[in-house]
Amino acid sequence: MSHRTRTLAVLLAVGATLPGRPAAADEPFRLTFTGAFQAERLNAPYADSLGVTMTHGNRAGLEFDFRVLEAPMPGAERPALHVTGGATTTRRAVAMLGVPGVPAGVTPMRETAVSEMGLGMLATIPLSMVSPTGGVAFYAGYQGAVVLAGNTSQDFLHVKQGVFGFERTRGLFEGTLVEMAYGVNESWGRDAASGRWNGRCRIAALLGPQPGGGGKAPVTMGSPIRAFVELGVDTDGGPGPDDIRVLGGLALDAGNVLLRAMGSK
Repeated sequence: MSHRTRTLAVLLAVGATLPGRPAAADEPFRLTFTGAFQAERLNAPYADSLGVTMTHGNRAGLEFDFRVLEAPMPGAERPALHVTGGATTTRRAVAMLGVPGVPAGVTPMRETAVSEMGLGMLATIPLSMVSPTGGVAFYAGYQGAVVLAGNTSQDFLHVKQGVFGFERTRGLFEGTLVEMAYGVNESWGRDAASGRWNGRCRIAALLGPQPGGGGKAPVTMGSPIRAFVELGVDTDGGPGPDDIRVLGGLALDAGNVLLRAMGSK
């Protein structure tokens, strides 16, 4: 049995022992563990000669979403303010800063272990305000991150972006989203960091019973596990580096478990 298969089996086994959780729209706090396989195609000057055009590896992550404020208005789902963030670790190509002897205008890159930590703030508007059966929310806000390349002593690479998108918050495809971000991303060098667009499309599906309720109906619990595939594109729309990323894996929602544990103390 391969390492990837063992990891998948462990996630499924752990998820089967956890209690159910409500739909994302009914959760004030979400804590999600992810495990995935990631492949990237980097189109950048000297990428071929450096051997970093194609990279792939396992990806592990932890994400949280905390609803800190809701609009004082009637309705089961209301506009809200969220603090979001997380950390991921994987292996991919990133810029190497401050390398001695490198000619001006050349950004050396290397495939290495990478850790990324992010924090952001999002305003959400549920579309159930327009259609009671919508199950989708529009969101917009700001997200920032620092990227640390393993086995190097260089400064952090920074990501600072405005973001907006739509996410499915109820039903079988909860977690599915379409997102667009714009801003600074130093992952492939500071000379090509500004004015970058980042688009993401994720398709997710619950593995088990769907959570239900909300509104006048009682909240019912559903599966804490979902499978997902995601496509991401990062570009400056010009001659700078372009990156295409594909990943697929499992997400485990443990926020409800944590809230129960905190409430029992």
